[in-house]
Amino acid sequence: MTPDRWPVFLRTEGDHGGDMSELLHNPGEVRAAVETAMSKGWPLANMMLVEFASDPIAPGLYRKHSVMRLGEAYTPFWNASHTHWNVQGPGTPQSDEQLEEEWRQIRDNTFVEALKPAFELSGVEYGRADFGLVNGKPQVWEINLNPDMKRFGLDHASAVRRGTVALVEQRFFEALTAIDTPGSG
Repeated sequence: MTPDRWPVFLRTEGDHGGDMSELLHNPGEVRAAVETAMSKGWPLANMMLVEFASDPIAPGLYRKHSVMRLGEAYTPFWNASHTHWNVQGPGTPQSDEQLEEEWRQIRDNTFVEALKPAFELSGVEYGRADFGLVNGKPQVWEINLNPDMKRFGLDHASAVRRGTVALVEQRFFEALTAIDTPGSG
């Protein structure tokens, strides 16, 4: 079966090891990537193709947005940017303008309403949806059921980024407090 939309990348189902290929743009590149993965011992039954859906925020710079759900609370998480399409870790430093944009998006819960249906459809009450934007609209990449909570930015040179991290943490702990139940003893 050939994908309807390109580019795609190869990854394994149920594994958090990330992508197994660069972006693939045609059936020949897919065949080569699958053959390479199989030669490394990956079983075909565990492989899947995933459509890459994210516009760069600047030439050669990609951003991963995230929204957390904790019970009934939804709160944006700080962004990560990178020059590679597969944004991982703290990534590439952002400009002051990009950090201001991130602050506004998190302050205003810009993408929360658009992400709620993904959580509802999947039945996830605790997790982090990672997504990119295509023509300004969120495209969910995945919902992490055991999200990584590294604290990138506490010592950032930008006061804006430090304020963004503080706001995210405040909302996260408020949401945890709201679902906390009293002990039985």
